[in-house]
Amino acid sequence: MRRLINRHESKLVGLCDPICLGILLFITGFLVIYELYYILPHLCDTRGLAYKLNHVLAFFLTFNILGNIWCCRRTDTSLEAVSKIRQHPPLHEAHLWRLCTHCQMLMPPRSWHCRRCKKCVLKRDHHCNFLCTCIGFTNQRYFVALLLHLTVGCFFSLLYNGIFLWQKRMLIVNEPMIFFGNMVDKDPEQLANWYEYQKVLFHMGIFKLLTLVTAGPCVHFFYQLYMLWRGTSMGRKDDRSYDLGGWQNLRLTFGHRMWWVFLSPFLKSKQPHDGTQWQLAPQSI
Repeated sequence: MRRLINRHESKLVGLCDPICLGILLFITGFLVIYELYYILPHLCDTRGLAYKLNHVLAFFLTFNILGNIWCCRRTDTSLEAVSKIRQHPPLHEAHLWRLCTHCQMLMPPRSWHCRRCKKCVLKRDHHCNFLCTCIGFTNQRYFVALLLHLTVGCFFSLLYNGIFLWQKRMLIVNEPMIFFGNMVDKDPEQLANWYEYQKVLFHMGIFKLLTLVTAGPCVHFFYQLYMLWRGTSMGRKDDRSYDLGGWQNLRLTFGHRMWWVFLSPFLKSKQPHDGTQWQLAPQSI
């Protein structure tokens, strides 16, 4: 089985990545429609201010989620994206560059070759299956912003679904590992409408799945911030050779407008350098 997987690894990866991206887009679209046009009308007046404000918030989050997905995928974070001159090391830094045996070219510090993307990625963090691309120096700001907006969106969905289930007197969590529950003090056989009972199961299943969906981007978002603050990456978690201090490390990723990049993925925020030259931490010199 392992030999079969290794033989067809590239085909499996080529199939898996688009499926993961499709799942992400489907869940995003489904939750937006489900929350705005089914859950919220049960919680507030559709002609009131609260309903309109929730629409504004939902469209803001959706715009940032889709925009950051687009920018993250469209931004080339490989060595080939920099100018031809910068693809070769300065004489005083030549000893820091390494030869990539796949591309047959020198790589700057903190760069690694991705077998899936078939490129040398600047400050490679990891390959994201859900975005079908590598996360590196120039697109990590979009990835972190995407995680933040996914977390906020899922949190509000979880909150509204919890209120909805509470008002309907449905059992929210009966067993953490089971995604279908039962009505509180109601026997399914006593329900006059079988369809109504199935709808109850559906709502409870959505809520329980939302708890898992919310945990994923939330944990990953704080983990990304933790690594960025320390000047590390997922591939080299313990290497703090380039740790210049928390705020400076964040500016390297988010640029000079690092507080504004979370408002829109299309705001320009120039980074201090192009990802080929890295200053060592004082304690590493």
